[in-house]
Amino acid sequence: LPVIDVRGATVMPGMVIADTTLAGRHAGDESVSGLYHAIDAFNRFGDYRPLLAEGITTVHMNPGDHRLVSGAGAVVRLSGYWNDRVLNAASDVTVNLGNAARNPPNLLDPLSQPSADNLIVPAQPQRPSSRMEEWPALRAALEESTDADASAHLIALRRLWDANLPMRVQADDAIDARKAVEMFDLAGREGYVVGSFDLDTSASMLAASGTPGVFGLSTPVRNAARDLGDNERLSDPNLSALALFDAEAVAFTLARGLPLSDLRLAAATALREGLSRDFVLSALTSNPAKILGVADRVGSLAPGRLADFVVYSDDPLNPTEGIYLITTAEPSYDFLGGNFFSSFDA
Repeated sequence: LPVIDVRGATVMPGMVIADTTLAGRHAGDESVSGLYHAIDAFNRFGDYRPLLAEGITTVHMNPGDHRLVSGAGAVVRLSGYWNDRVLNAASDVTVNLGNAARNPPNLLDPLSQPSADNLIVPAQPQRPSSRMEEWPALRAALEESTDADASAHLIALRRLWDANLPMRVQADDAIDARKAVEMFDLAGREGYVVGSFDLDTSASMLAASGTPGVFGLSTPVRNAARDLGDNERLSDPNLSALALFDAEAVAFTLARGLPLSDLRLAAATALREGLSRDFVLSALTSNPAKILGVADRVGSLAPGRLADFVVYSDDPLNPTEGIYLITTAEPSYDFLGGNFFSSFDA
């Protein structure tokens, strides 16, 4: 194999991002469904070099965030042999708390053949319409999933549930984050919380509960509402509160709507809040791998792991530094945007 001299450079595992919209927008009307699997939207032959160019080698694919239960997430690699890119085809049951998942549309079954014995049923309302209905709606769906006449959506949910997958809960604010922890207890299931919830009021509660969190960072250059007074909804989040968590229970992603190309910039700003470099780097590599259940293959450099790692010309938390990306794949070389990409077998 060729030898690349990287003396003076920094080698670290490829970044693992525990929340992306790579699967695209969820299109189902059902408030609760287990039929939608994010892995179905993954192109195993896809060219993901724009993300690889940022040092991102593994991502979670979110099946959707506008329904109470939108399906099953997946964990995939963005490079390597096509048949080695899927790390977990069904990694979680994705639950969404917040305004986007409330007040789903009424459901109409147009396939029922009307007759004297089979009356046309009008469109049926769905839950939840409020925070109070979120857990009862999920519990009712799980109970109905064992009925003989259960819909395909609920039967698929039962399969996911019986597989003992963790619950992945999207929380929009501190109240939703608290509801997520309560839901884990009520369901008797492990899980983790994802979102950009207010850390000042939720960090201590989440940390005390031992719940892992995937926190969506914002970037100063793109946050138009920063430094507009002392209103906590308009100011930058207090990332120093993350120090309350167990060191292995925090992962970083970007707030919804922001490009993943901003990730290193956003992570670098976390250093200004007093978080250590090790804390920030772990939140981009080993911690998300552990939260997603793939730490035995990615997120760290150790014997037996996949050789997904990145060589930076200097500081990984300096967004202007160049990258030499080295990951498991057939030997190939590509020049792209000034970065040299090389791929070798582990």
